Amino acid sequence: MSHFIVDRFLSFARATPVARSLAALVPGGAVLLALSSSGLFDPRITPAPELPPAPSPWLVARGAAVDDAACQLSLRVVDERGAAVDSAQVSVVELKDGGVARTFEARTDRKGTHRLLDLNPGFYDVTVDVAGKALQGTPTFHCQPGAGGAGHRAFFDVVVADSDRVVSGHLSGRRQAPLPWSTVALYQDDSHRNGLAGPVRIRTDENGDFKARLPVGDYVVYAAATDHVARKSTLHVEQAATKVKLALAFSPAVRGVVVDEEGHPIKNAEVAMGNAWDPRARAGGVVTDELGRFSLPVQEGQELSLTARGEGRIGRALIGVVDDVDRFQNLTLVATNGRTVSGTVFSTTGAPLAFSGVHYRVRSLGLEGEAPTDGEGRFLLDGLPPNEDVEVWAEGNATGAWGAQVATPSTTQLALTFIPPAW
Repeated sequence: MSHFIVDRFLSFARATPVARSLAALVPGGAVLLALSSSGLFDPRITPAPELPPAPSPWLVARGAAVDDAACQLSLRVVDERGAAVDSAQVSVVELKDGGVARTFEARTDRKGTHRLLDLNPGFYDVTVDVAGKALQGTPTFHCQPGAGGAGHRAFFDVVVADSDRVVSGHLSGRRQAPLPWSTVALYQDDSHRNGLAGPVRIRTDENGDFKARLPVGDYVVYAAATDHVARKSTLHVEQAATKVKLALAFSPAVRGVVVDEEGHPIKNAEVAMGNAWDPRARAGGVVTDELGRFSLPVQEGQELSLTARGEGRIGRALIGVVDDVDRFQNLTLVATNGRTVSGTVFSTTGAPLAFSGVHYRVRSLGLEGEAPTDGEGRFLLDGLPPNEDVEVWAEGNATGAWGAQVATPSTTQLALTFIPPAW
């Protein structure tokens, strides 16, 4: 029988007891009725899969992310009545090592929303600025891509409120000169949080001035500018107009890039400062970023030389007296192949000391660092200056740097004895 005939037969048989008796007289009808009573012909319904709970009370359509495992940050800006705010100014900063690494500027769409896709791991702060409203921020978003390629997503509802409290200020630095295009950040401690959900940032204009609307409350102000020491202070906002003056101490820095002979940047290169301002103080040093860039604080009047070491290469620059810091903002240190010093660390019994380490130092250049030993106690130091003495000593040695072996410019091999400390 076709499915249609079976369905019609069973519909008739189930109608009344009399119909059921007559259906049983049909050849094969009794068998069909028995199978029907077992539930064989009952309709099979597959329940629809449950949708995952929305991460926010509002739905954000999935964007066309290039990297599905990267982080995404979604915002919706509404006013106090819950109405979407179109064209709200959104500023997103990526933080690295406590400073601003990058800034994204955007505006919300007709629904008051905006999304940022393919974010790098790190920390992100958002400031929302709407005309006539108080500045508002979001809690700092820590982008942490999850396991299994799952991207970390954050959804923030930002409510902007009316405010007639205006804070205006001026940021100055060296010799009271204005600091244009600098950053003033404001946030509220947890114990005094009544208006801001997260930190907000204001940019000074070409005259070092800034202005913003804020809710009534107590704030922590953090002002920062290039070549100046950042300053933290407090601010109480209650009056309709509040004025503040912020002065930062001058702290210049030399900046540049380390490259090889072909002009390719060298990342993770050590950049050390020779001829330290105070000979008793440890020489300053930094490590280049992925683009080979570096920034080193200096003092005016300081006689300065820089040495860069990385990827088996070394480069030097004799800066001279730091008089005009602006002259030292785009230095290029070209690093070429340096000399190599190798050796072995032995124990007091004369056996090689496996998987330990050594320290090295070039006093005249401010270079210092560490290197591991292998399973046979051997170490290798490359990219060293060709005409300078290099001090090398075993890690944890009882005599420390006092017991260092000196590799002169003509020395290529060292034998170090590790003397354990006596406790």
